[in-house]
Amino acid sequence: MKRNAFINTLEYMGVLIFCTIWRLQGLRYASWLGGCVGRFFGPFLKNHKFAKYQLEKIFPEKSKREIESILEEMWDNMGRIPPEYVNLDQMKIGKEIFLEGEENIKVLSQKKPLIFIGAHIGNLALPCLVANKLGISTIKLYRQFNNPLVDQKIAGYQTRAGIPSIHKGAQGAKDAMVALKKGTSIVFLCDQRLDEGDDINFLGYPARTPSGPIKIGTKLQIPIIPVQVIRHPGEAKFTVKFHPALETQNRPVEKILEEMNNLFSQWITAHPGQWLWVHRRWGRGFLKKD
Repeated sequence: MKRNAFINTLEYMGVLIFCTIWRLQGLRYASWLGGCVGRFFGPFLKNHKFAKYQLEKIFPEKSKREIESILEEMWDNMGRIPPEYVNLDQMKIGKEIFLEGEENIKVLSQKKPLIFIGAHIGNLALPCLVANKLGISTIKLYRQFNNPLVDQKIAGYQTRAGIPSIHKGAQGAKDAMVALKKGTSIVFLCDQRLDEGDDINFLGYPARTPSGPIKIGTKLQIPIIPVQVIRHPGEAKFTVKFHPALETQNRPVEKILEEMNNLFSQWITAHPGQWLWVHRRWGRGFLKKD
């Protein structure tokens, strides 16, 4: 259904006001304030109850207090991300961003483009931001906002920070293939549910898993590098870790997907409060009581 132009404009004006305030505040203070807002208002949103249910099902051994602590951290993280997006160009390696595993990409990136795979953990813009800061020409594949005015505004902040991007979808897939063949690396976030995909174990339950990036990498013989983003607790500072490339030669796609989901599961288990628990990651059967 086509969105009303007046509603789009009204929504855009609200976003513009917040973006201007966040920009004036600067990265550190805007991120802190966003975290405060997230922690205060998050528990009142309808998604809070759903996130709590998913956490209790995935981590039945955790106490009620531990679950509530994870939820508080999740809302803090989610509240920080929008103001951090507005100030992405202020993030510097060695100041707000610390690297691990850089040796896993240095040699590979000199020979061919790379496919970076990551998850919605910490701050989802950082894999592409860091890759470009390291001199690896990289673009980000992302879901377009429903409001085209808002989408254009957010894309502008990403571009200013050195994060070229293309929209997900049929045309985006074609553009990604063209970019890879021209030597440009791409970041894919592969931890979200699709209507289509392979049912692969994810945190103990089968979940539809996007196989496109893995199939592209194996077909074009492009190294697939998992990238982990870890937020330093309560700060607009992060560790970005480049893991060794996935072994793809002579391996079924399903086995590679299993390895990928196992990695994501380890990251989420280590830092559960930094993942997007409000997302319906598993199918409707997951909602049934055990």
